[in-house]
Formats: sequence, structure tokens, C-alpha cells
Amino acid sequence: MAKYLNTTAINFELENLIKSSTKFLILISPYLKIAPRLKDLIKHQSSKVPIIIVYGKEELKDKELAWFKSCSNIRLHYCSNLHGKCYINQSSAILSSMNLYDFSQINNNEMGILINTKDDREAITDAYEDAKYLISISDVVSDSISSKDDQDDIVTLKLTSSKIAKKHKLTTPDFIEKMLELGFLEAKGDKHHITDKAKGIGAEFKRGRFGFYFLWPDIDFC
Repeated sequence: MAKYLNTTAINFELENLIKSSTKFLILISPYLKIAPRLKDLIKHQSSKVPIIIVYGKEELKDKELAWFKSCSNIRLHYCSNLHGKCYINQSSAILSSMNLYDFSQINNNEMGILINTKDDREAITDAYEDAKYLISISDVVSDSISSKDDQDDIVTLKLTSSKIAKKHKLTTPDFIEKMLELGFLEAKGDKHHITDKAKGIGAEFKRGRFGFYFLWPDIDFC
């Protein structure tokens, strides 16, 4: 269930969201002038997970840009018409009026909500999709994410059947059978097709170099 956050709660939950990131972290904020404590948390977390940061209201000062370039595993994007503020990891998201701006954290009266994959599946899937869209239309300013696989995963925010089966400690055939039981897939002859229910959580049917495959949102829906 969505949780309302006031200014103090946003700061508290944002720190928790950053520290609890185990797969990826996406920070979307028009203004970037990050408070020292958050900088320390972000830099520490970047040694563990790939991080994408999207900003858009003004060019960064040389000192700020140099700091981002000094961090490992961070990709910085610029989106000129960005106004939304959203902070997402693999299990939760904060939708808020607060920028990653030290003035906002200290002086402004802010409002926001916290959602999670367990209780707010549809809302957080939609937030993931919008985050993916913003990333796709923005310009890369700096990029220190080392692995191409990490870059692909953090942009799509989705996993193939084999990868998500492994996450749930299942074989791929067992995972497919589970999706059939839950109504996310249906069998037509010897082929499997995604259902409207699957599309509702963001599942996709794709064609790649080696044939067709399914992509699933990296959330705990099964």
C-alpha cells in the first residue's frame, strides 16, 4: 500500500532506498546539487550496483560534474524538459516533489509517496516504464558503468525467462509452467503467448538474433 511521506520522511526513505539497492538504482531529479551525506551514500552504493541519474534543469558546475565522473558504475543523463522527480530501485520507488538538491532537503516543505513491488505492483511497473522512457530519450553526459550486461539490464528493467527463473530458483521450463498456471502465458498449439494479464505487469514478447523470447519485469510477481 502506498505510504504518504512528508519532508522528513522523504529524506529518511530516500536514504533507505539508496542503501537497500541490490540490483540497480535510478535517481530522476531536474536539479542536482546533492547534499554531502547523500553523495557519500550514492558513491558507496555505486561500488555494488549500477546507478543511472537523470537531471535536466541546468548544466552542472564543473566541480559537480567532476564528482560524478570520479564515481564508478554511474551513468549520468541530461533530459532538457524533465520536471518529474522519482527514485527507484528493484523493490520500491519514491514519487516526490523533492529534488536531489541540498536546499530542497533542508528548506522546502515537500510531499511524496512510497510504493513497493509487493503491494503496488501496477503503479511501480508504470513508474519503471516511464523511467525507461526518460532514460531512452535523454543524452548521456558521463558513463562509468563497466559491464554492457549491466547497462542493458538497467535500461530495460526486465529479465528474460531464463534469468528470472534463476532468480526464483526454478528451471526455465518450470518457470514457464508457473506463468501458464498464473495466467501470464497461454498455450496455442506448441507455442506460448503472453496474455493481457502479462502485458498489464509490463511483460513483452520480443524478437532477437536467435529467435523470439519473453521479457519480464524484475519484480516479485510469481
